[in-house]
This record gives sequence, structure tokens and C-alpha cells, in this order.
Amino acid sequence: MPELTAELCDERKKKIAEQNRAAQKRFHSNPENKKKKLEQQRIRRAKQKEICKQLKACEPEPEPEPEPEPLVPIPECNGEEAPNKLPSTVNEVIQSLNNHFNSDKTRETYRSGVKRLFTLGECTNIVQCLKKTKTIIEKVNTGKQPNGKAYSTSARTGTYQCILFLLDNILTRESGAFPPTAWDRLKKAYKKAFDLSKTKGVVEHEEVQATETVPTFEDYFLKLDKLYPNKQSKEQIVPRLYRLFTVRDNFKMLKIISNLNDNDRKGNFILIPLRGNIKIIINDYKTKKDETSRLLFTFNKNQKTLSDDIKAYMEAKKLKVGDYLFGKSAMTSFISKLNDKVMAEPTKGGINFYRHIRVSETNNGVPMTYQEREKLSSQMGHSILTQANYKRQLKISE
Repeated sequence: MPELTAELCDERKKKIAEQNRAAQKRFHSNPENKKKKLEQQRIRRAKQKEICKQLKACEPEPEPEPEPEPLVPIPECNGEEAPNKLPSTVNEVIQSLNNHFNSDKTRETYRSGVKRLFTLGECTNIVQCLKKTKTIIEKVNTGKQPNGKAYSTSARTGTYQCILFLLDNILTRESGAFPPTAWDRLKKAYKKAFDLSKTKGVVEHEEVQATETVPTFEDYFLKLDKLYPNKQSKEQIVPRLYRLFTVRDNFKMLKIISNLNDNDRKGNFILIPLRGNIKIIINDYKTKKDETSRLLFTFNKNQKTLSDDIKAYMEAKKLKVGDYLFGKSAMTSFISKLNDKVMAEPTKGGINFYRHIRVSETNNGVPMTYQEREKLSSQMGHSILTQANYKRQLKISE
């Protein structure tokens, strides 16, 4: 049965009115019905005259219309669309998230959180699942990844954040998903679990910041040059781009364009004009505030060598306008493997390894002004508060 909406309600009203008119027309056009009606009127008048004679004062009552064929009942409708059905399954919950985020990256983060919640909690119905607060919290805190490894504290915190988002925006107190008192109890339990997990993450992060070391970019590139001397290779160009523009995994699906008008304000682009400087335009990034926000990086004369190497790389790979500079896949895996080879030991973070170096180099031993921190955070596509989380101990070669 289709959902009851205002449009469907109006359509049914019109249809039923037409049916009623047709029924009345059929009733009155039948001679037998007309004869019955006249006979009923005659009998009523005779009865009324008799009553009037007895009471000596009475006017005959108006004749009621004969009853037509039974009418089809009209469904009740208040003029507004019926409330949407609350999401239940993992796919329905993910679908309900689509219109809540400007950034594809953020949207994907919450989708992953929903999938993780359904997997850990063995959920089939999100409402029934969230009711079991003790079970869900225990499984989120102790659950394992498919490979058997424990989830990181940040992943657990992200799962709780996803639950709170659902309660605040989709399964709200007013939605009817839970009785109001039950909703209050659920929100309090999951908020407490979120705060504990977040606090644990802060403590762990402080310990990492105090002990973990990263090289300088100078030391990193000395080792990179020995392993990959070809300056026009992907292994050279990608790290050099990240040294200049230390964004997140925003160089995947970096589409080549030759005209600024080809920027659709949705994807990420590298503008390589016939004349002028190369520009990198990042429209899709984690901290995107609205549809008009973007990160723009313009090469200057100091980056001419890198510009020439990018063009040579494109020629060697036979890339043209409309192609992706580094393909469609995420860059994290490529960069993680590259960093491990360059450093000759396991490294942490993949792309974040570059971001740790960038912030640590900039901030090493010298307090930054607010304006300096704001400028760096804009260049790296994160908030000023997040910037402090990337600080590590620099390991400087002598």
C-alpha cells in the first residue's frame, strides 16, 4: 500500500466525488427508482396530512432526498504529507544520512560508522539495536576488525559519534522511534560512552606526541632521492605535492582540466592551462563548510621545476584533459608503502605522516601566532584545534 501523502489524498477525494456523482446520476435515471421515490413521497404526505388534521397545525416537512448507493469513505488527511517511515536496516540508515553532509568524505565517514555499528552489534533493526545499550557499548569497546585486530580508540569514538548523530538528527526524541523517557536514557548512556572513549583517545594521543618522532622533509627527500632518482616519477611527484600542499587524501581522482570554467565545484581538479601557472582546486574535503568553499593552491615561479615534471609525467603516462592525474584509487595505500620503503622501517599514518612533518617542522620550538596557525590550517584543510594534534617530535639528522 503506498504511503498517504497530501497529493494522494486530494487525488482520492476527486475520484470519490466523481464516483458519488455518477452513483446519484445512475440512481435518479432509473425509472423504477423514480417510481419508488414518488410512492415514498405520496405515503409520507398522506401520513403528514393525517398528523396535521389531528394537531390542526402543521406544515409538511421537506422531503428528504432518497439515499444513493453507499459512498466510498474518504481517508482522513490534514493537508500535510504523512510522516516518513523511520529507517530500520543498514541501507535505510545510510540512505537517510545522504542529505546531512556537504562533504563526500564526511558522508563516507558516517556511512562507515553505521556499517561498523551494524556489524559489531549484529543489528538488523537500528531502533531495536540501540535499545540494548549495555550490549552495544560492550561490543563497540571490545569488538574486533574482520582481520582479528582491535579497533582503534578513534574508530570506537567515531562509532559513538555516529550513534549520537542518529539520535540527534534522525531517530530524534520527537520522531517516535523511542518513548521520550527511553530516548533520554539512551542519549545519556551513549553520550557517556562517547566522552569516555574520547578522553581515552586524548590521553593516548598525548603519549604518542611525547614519544613519536618524524624526520624533517629535508631528511625524507634525501632518502627518497636515493631510492627514486627519477624526478618525473609518481614516487617523486606525489611527496613533493604533499610537501607544498599538505592536504588529506584529496589528490585521488584529481581530474586534469585546461580551463578554469571546467571546475564543477564538486570534484577535485588540477588546472594545467596553455599559459599561466598550474592550480590545484580541492572542492571535496573533510572540513568543507558549504557548497562554495574550496581549497586553492597556485604554483609560483619557485615551483616551475615541479610544474615541468608534472607535465613530463603526464606525457609519459599519455594523460590528457579529462583523465585523473593519479587514477581513481585512494592514495593512502600507495603513500604508506612508499614511506615504509623510504624510511626503511614501518611508518604510521600514510598521508598523515606528511601532515605530522609539516606541522612539526613549522612549529618546532617556536610558538606560532594565531594568524600563522590560521594560515597553516587553511592550507592543510583542517581546523586550528586539529592542527595541534599533528605535532610530533622532530628527528633531525646531524
